[in-house]
Amino acid sequence: MKKRFLAWVLVLCLLVSALPFQARAASVIASGKLNGFTWVIDDSGTMIVVGTGKFTTEGSGSQLPWHAYKSQVNKVVLDDGVTSFDTTFLSAFENLTDVSLPASLTEVGASHFVDCNKLNYLTVDFQNPNFFSLNNVLYTKDQSTLIYCPKSIGGTYTIPAEVKTIGRHAFSGNKNLTGVKFQGKVTKIEDRAFYECIYLTQITLPESLETIGASAFEGTGLTGITIPRKVKTIGGYAFDCCDKLGSIQVDKNNANFSSDGIALHNKDKTKLIQYPRNCVGIYKMPDTVVEFPSHAFWYCSKLAGLTLSKNLKSIPDKAFKGCNLLRGLEIPYTVSTIGKEIFDEESGHKTVTFIGSAPAIPHGAPFHDPNGTIFTEEKGQFFVSAYYPAGDKSWSAATRKAYGGYSDWRTRNAITDFGDVLTYEWYFEPILWAVDNGITAGTSATTFSPGNTCLRAQVITFLWRAAGEPRNFWTRSPFVDVKRTDYFYDAVIWAVENKITSGTTATTFGASLSCNRAQVVTFLWRAAGCPTPKSTNNPFKDVKNTDYFYEPVLWAVENGVTAGIDATHFGPNQNCNRAQVVTFLYRVFK
Repeated sequence: MKKRFLAWVLVLCLLVSALPFQARAASVIASGKLNGFTWVIDDSGTMIVVGTGKFTTEGSGSQLPWHAYKSQVNKVVLDDGVTSFDTTFLSAFENLTDVSLPASLTEVGASHFVDCNKLNYLTVDFQNPNFFSLNNVLYTKDQSTLIYCPKSIGGTYTIPAEVKTIGRHAFSGNKNLTGVKFQGKVTKIEDRAFYECIYLTQITLPESLETIGASAFEGTGLTGITIPRKVKTIGGYAFDCCDKLGSIQVDKNNANFSSDGIALHNKDKTKLIQYPRNCVGIYKMPDTVVEFPSHAFWYCSKLAGLTLSKNLKSIPDKAFKGCNLLRGLEIPYTVSTIGKEIFDEESGHKTVTFIGSAPAIPHGAPFHDPNGTIFTEEKGQFFVSAYYPAGDKSWSAATRKAYGGYSDWRTRNAITDFGDVLTYEWYFEPILWAVDNGITAGTSATTFSPGNTCLRAQVITFLWRAAGEPRNFWTRSPFVDVKRTDYFYDAVIWAVENKITSGTTATTFGASLSCNRAQVVTFLWRAAGCPTPKSTNNPFKDVKNTDYFYEPVLWAVENGVTAGIDATHFGPNQNCNRAQVVTFLYRVFK
């Protein structure tokens, strides 16, 4: 040991003697021994470690003898004789740019460099039989495994043809990496290989790939990904926290995995593996799905609606954490267990409808685990509108209470028979009210058709029914398109009689004409007695004070009947659909 240390001193002296006279010799600023190894730090920022075997530093933390110099060290040289070193050793040096590994090294992995964010130069003695470096990237000697790529290497990196395995953490945390090209036949991408490479947006996986490790692409900037046909294994969280990921596709010839065009599934689609976070809109889960992992939908903040599989068996813990746009769920009768905290308090108000008996909470004996409630979050509670089948005895008061949260429990109505009216939609409550009060029914036994344009005759009829179907004084219609046998006859006569509307001409009502937003709010305003708005503040560019609907619009907005289509436009000429009309009525008459 002493001879090796003296040898290093002699080398330094020889180097100094060979330099021009202006050059200054490096001076030792700190040195010592630790666990049988000798270390030296000079004023150039180089630290040399001399010894034999594993250099053990773990557990010493801030008590390490060189702690005071950690910011000054920019280069670490491990002398021949060192076979391995603790994974925490290099992380101590915040300004480390250069590491030199000896021929004697037998163990090393990406975890040894995990916090070396400034590392530019990584070299291995050419006589090392286990490892070598190429352009500062660390490989196994045969180059079959890429062990570590320094975080300073950016742009599009080309994987050499000899590489078969991308090692664990190989590119982890690289914020300069934007792309990857595969020259050869990589078969395995290990755990966290590209973890939090936030600017890695596109990657074409090689056809040779068979294994994708856990969290391999977690937290990357991927916008889309296609799983090749030979992939047999995909670890958990492989594509989790990919905020820009819009879809996960799978080669149709893959024998182990599949896609429904959006989400990743196993081959027969009995398990949903991952839903992409950046997918916008409403998702209908295939009815073949019986399970999905807890993280599958985490923080899918653009998921506006979700129809669960009719064969789903359970809902895992925190299943919809961070799904802020998801307004609610219909829980199919097949679900027998529900995990705790399926929503969180950041999700806001939710509407949940249970189709069948009360599912069990799988955290302790039935409904008594204080930490097992499904509508609570560890840091608080939030409001839930919960519907359940009225005749099902499993929905006792104690059961409902045990589900937790600030829940408004109600018995389920036949409205759930409308396949196009899901309980989490903004118009669910208004349609429920409208059907319950005989204002309208569905377009069939199983459809409400919320998006269908509402006609003048329909709007006036809905309004008349909401007003209590008042008796008319007229007995004869002035309109050729309003006959005594028409369902809307009494409603039209009442509306004209009370100056809520008139005909489109002296002899026609225009019963089959579409009704726009301006007309609907005007009808409502007139039915309310033409109240004067309290404020003259008008934020809408398309509503002028000379328009017939000026006061009705101000009144409607002021009373929460409706708002604009955006901050500065009301959209007076946009046609109203059935869902909108019953919602306006609900807000006026409820």
